[in-house]
Amino acid sequence: MSLTLAPIGRVVGGRDEAFDDGWGAVSVAIELDASRFTPDALAGLDVKPYMREFGPRGEVRQPAWSGELMAEYY
Repeated sequence: MSLTLAPIGRVVGGRDEAFDDGWGAVSVAIELDASRFTPDALAGLDVKPYMREFGPRGEVRQPAWSGELMAEYY
């Protein structure tokens, strides 16, 4: 089985190396391939990376149906 991946966009700006000296001053943009994504398809989305540190601290409780619903999501 073969899998071919194609980029859907690119990151413009930012840094070449990671070092701490005021990251808030750095500005980047994610440019999506306009032939695959139209502005109306993305309107209202607030796209951010997810990191464990963004998630809740401590135990997470949720109803059983949510686990069943998402069981085959990934």
